Amino acid sequence: MAVPKRRTSRHRKAKRRTHVKLPRVTIVKDEVTGEWKLPHRVDRDTK
Repeated sequence: MAVPKRRTSRHRKAKRRTHVKLPRVTIVKDEVTGEWKLPHRVDRDTK
């Protein structure tokens, strides 16, 4: 079993976890209805 020989510091652990995050959600305002929505999605009300 792999066990670390020394304790991992908080800084080293944080550097390893920099890529573990939620993606940023992009929202745009609909020109017709004025509501916020996800881009490239079709709205039923807009024709």
